[in-house]
Amino acid sequence: MIPKSYAIERVPVTALTAFAGHPRTHSQTQIAQNAASMTECGSTNPAPC
Repeated sequence: MIPKSYAIERVPVTALTAFAGHPRTHSQTQIAQNAASMTECGSTNPAPC
């Protein structure tokens, strides 16, 4: 259950920033490989074929 002390705050998308410690960063080469795999497999889930 969500505590009553929690609140939803609406902010513009431009106010959002990426978490600096986010582990899921990919090189441009990896992004291209994932895109090619998605195109080849016809999938939106970037998993190997």
